[in-house]
This record gives sequence, C-alpha cells and structure tokens, in this order.
Amino acid sequence: MTFARKISFSIILTLLSLVFILIIGEAVARLVFDMQPAQGKIRKPPYDTPQKDAILGWKMTPNYTYKGTVKDVKGEKYPVKLSYNEDGFKAFGAPYSTKKKIFFIGDSFTSCIEVSNNKSFFNLVKDSLDVEVFAYGQSGYGNLQQFMILEKFYKKINPDIVIWQLSANDFVDNFADLERESSYKVGERRPYLNLNNSIVYERPISTLKKLSYKSAFFNLIHERWKNVSYNYLEKDKKVAEFWIKNKNKDYLPYSNSIKVTNLIFDKVKALISEETQVIGFPVGWWEPQGSDFKNIFLSHGFEFTMKPGMNVFNAKEAGEIIHAIDGYHWNEKGHQLVSDGIIEALTIQKGDSKSALE
Repeated sequence: MTFARKISFSIILTLLSLVFILIIGEAVARLVFDMQPAQGKIRKPPYDTPQKDAILGWKMTPNYTYKGTVKDVKGEKYPVKLSYNEDGFKAFGAPYSTKKKIFFIGDSFTSCIEVSNNKSFFNLVKDSLDVEVFAYGQSGYGNLQQFMILEKFYKKINPDIVIWQLSANDFVDNFADLERESSYKVGERRPYLNLNNSIVYERPISTLKKLSYKSAFFNLIHERWKNVSYNYLEKDKKVAEFWIKNKNKDYLPYSNSIKVTNLIFDKVKALISEETQVIGFPVGWWEPQGSDFKNIFLSHGFEFTMKPGMNVFNAKEAGEIIHAIDGYHWNEKGHQLVSDGIIEALTIQKGDSKSALE
C-alpha cells in the first residue's frame, strides 16, 4: 500500500469511527438517558406572538389576536383582549391627521401582551392628550431592530414625537459577542450592526448549543457541561451581566456594545427631521446601563426621562401590585403609572424649549 493510500485509508477509518461513535452516542442518549434533541421555547397564547422574519430576525405576527386572561404577580387573573394590525402595530392612528402624532417603539414592554389594547400605556396617553399614537414593540428586540421598524414606517407616519422605550438588556441585544456571554439571551438569528457600521446576521449561541437542537447525544453533552460549568468551574456565575456591573466600560464586549449603540442612534439622527422630538425612557434604572443610555440620548440631541420608570418603582416600594405574573412586565396599574409619567414628561417645560405638544 502506498503512502497516499495509507493516508486515505486512515482518514476513511477515522471518519467511519466518528460516525459509529455518534450513532452509538445518539442511541445511548435516547434509550438510556431518555434524552431528545433540544427544543426552542414552546410558547402558548398570548406568548406566541413572534414570527420568524428574514430581515428583522423575527417580528410581531400580522393580525395577531387573543382574548382570555393573564395573571398578575400575585396570581390574580384579569381579562385581556389583544389586537395587532397587519404590520404588527398594537396602535396605529391616522397618519394624515392634523393632531400631534407620537410613534412609540420598544420591546416586550411596548408589545405589552399583559394588558388589553385600551389599557396599554400609549393608548392611555392618547386618551388623555387627544393625539394620534402608533406603537410597535416585539419581545427581545434590540435597538437596531427597533430602528429598522422606525425606518420602514417613519415617512408614512411622519411623527412629531418618537418615544423610545429602553431596557437594560438592549445593550446585550445590540452586540452578538455580549449576548453570547450573557445569562439572558434571545439566542435567535437576528441583525446586528458591527463596529464597521455594517449589518451582519448571527445567531449568538455556542456550536455545542446549536448541535443540541439537532442531536440528543449533543444535547446530553451540553446539559452535562452546563452542570459542570456552573457547579465546579463557576463559569456561568460570572457572565456578561456580572462583568458589566463590576468592570463597566473596561469590559470590552460592553464597551463595544456602547459604540455600536451610538452608531445605531446616529442612524436615528440621520433619519428623522429636525422637527421630530425623540424621547427615551427606561423601564427601570440600572447601572451602568441607565447612565450610558442617558449619555447616548443626550449626546444625539434627544431627550431622556426617568418619570415613567420612577412612577413604577415608587408604587412598587409602596406595596402596590403593578407587575404581571413574571414580575417584570406591567399590569394595568403599571401601564397607568407609565402613561402618567409620559404625559408629565411631554407637558413640562424643558429648559428654554417646550415639548412638541405645547
């Protein structure tokens, strides 16, 4: 046998051995450990709103409706009636109205499946101020996906005000390397803006995790590795959220996410007219993310308010029930408090200038 044939034979033998090991491993995982390939989250209504999308990664399911009940954080049921239009908006006013127009954009706090349409904070603002409102949100969205929605509908709506709902995990959602290292992750394919200011698509999960969706054997290995990693190596106890809190901008993935987030809001600045007012509000206060978002908004000539989030925080401190069953998203009382904070932010004088509503 020539040397070349020996090499070829060795490669073939190695590949056949690997295939044999994978077949045996798959059988053992299924028959002995009763393991199956990993599955994505199985969502039941009204938590099944996302629909895969080639450009956005996912989007609100067009014409989604739900009528039923949900629970607050104490387990008490209350009715909800949800309706989203063909473009995924929970509120879509009249674009050609002579009234002031407000475009609300955000993530799951703005898609707000926890309350009926008429109890959502943006529609409460509409009822109080007699304005036209437009509201789009989707669970897990980062700021780039939100910008893509704004870009798509900005000319059609031509808003006087854009109100941007912000979450601490937006920085995670904005940068794939940070999402990979975080305990919170959507883990789905989505668009990211990279440091070169170009859009790329990634699914920021490990190769082993990806294989676990295809194979029971790799799912078994992944689950065992998670156990070792957490209990012995303590790797998962010091994830991205830990380093953000303790190292701030000295943690490179977070520092890069801030840079990318600035680039995203550069795009917002370039898109909107000089007459359009942009106001950011966080759903809560976290450091350093809160201050970094405030700096980003102010440096772009936008406004930033803590009033909605502080209303919720103060009510919770006073013992009021303002959250849904998950303890994060708002119930009807929470939405009323957020609406009150937005109305106050819209109608107060800001330095030498006033809100677009005044």
